[in-house]
Amino acid sequence: LSAARACVYYVCKAVIDPDLPACAGAYRSVEVYAPEGSILQATYPAAIGNANILTDQRVVDVLLGALYSVVPDRVCAACSGEMNLINIGGIDPATGAYYNYVETYAGGQGAMVDLDGEDGVHTHLTNTRNAP
Repeated sequence: LSAARACVYYVCKAVIDPDLPACAGAYRSVEVYAPEGSILQATYPAAIGNANILTDQRVVDVLLGALYSVVPDRVCAACSGEMNLINIGGIDPATGAYYNYVETYAGGQGAMVDLDGEDGVHTHLTNTRNAP
């Protein structure tokens, strides 16, 4: 359920006030519910892990879409809904050492009422700057 909470808190901060402090007090009045056994609160033996970003991206787009009728000037259209990556690795023939390079790339951001969308940028929860 922690990933679902992160999505909801992100949308609250983005839509209500980007300067909202990221602390428990700011979100005390927000309730997040997902039924046990659902994709947002998986139960054993469902596979869960660090690859939940596709679900999270879609949850954020759905939440923003739900808020469009209330604050259309503060939300964007659905984004690419993904974060892909490329892994380049192997063995250096000169040294025999293993190497690995990971690069993330993105599809883009949805348009807003008065702004075009942006191609090839990370959005929402994939806004990585440096992934060591």
